[in-house]
Amino acid sequence: MATPCKVYIRRNSDGLIRCYEELDWHEDSEYPYFIWSEGNFACDCNRYLFWCRAADEPESEDGPEHRCGYERYSVRITDLDGKEFYSEFDE
Repeated sequence: MATPCKVYIRRNSDGLIRCYEELDWHEDSEYPYFIWSEGNFACDCNRYLFWCRAADEPESEDGPEHRCGYERYSVRITDLDGKEFYSEFDE
């Protein structure tokens, strides 16, 4: 069963955090853990898109923010009550 969740995206360069609230977390599946820890959503180029969408900002594919990598953004995912499903904030 899918659980509504919040994805907190931290831009590591300045610590600014935005919240993206459209995803569903499937607790009984390994998929959400994989997609955020090793899959497509683990890459900075995709996290940048979530970062922009969280603030209704336009997405640019030309800037350095859109490059692939694993150091510019970190995520923390919770349900709507704050129960943590996944976090990279302690790293």
